[in-house]
Amino acid sequence: MQLVAARLPALPLPAGAFDAVIANSLLHHLPDPLALWRELARVARPGAVIHVMDLTRPASPAAAWAIVEAAAGGADPLLTEDFSGHLACRVVSERHLRVSGRL
Repeated sequence: MQLVAARLPALPLPAGAFDAVIANSLLHHLPDPLALWRELARVARPGAVIHVMDLTRPASPAAAWAIVEAAAGGADPLLTEDFSGHLACRVVSERHLRVSGRL
C-alpha cells in the first residue's frame, strides 16, 4: 500500500486501476465538483465500488446558517465559514449526503 499526496483535477494515479473509490467531506471544498467525478471515472475500474459522503445543500442561506449554528455555534469562525451512471444519492443526516454505487 502507498499513500499519495495529490490534488485534483490531475491525480498521478493510473487509469482504471482501482476496485473502490472513497471520498469523505471533499466535494463541498472543490471550486469545480465535477473534477472529482471526472477523476473518479478515470481511475476506477468498470464495476468499481463508489462511496462518496459529503454535506448536503440546504434549501436556503438561512437554513444553512441554522445548521451551522446548531452544529458549530461556539466554534472558531474559520470552521463556521467553510461549511451527484449507476450512482445513488441519499441524504443520511441533516448535514450529509452519500453518493454510492458501481461504475
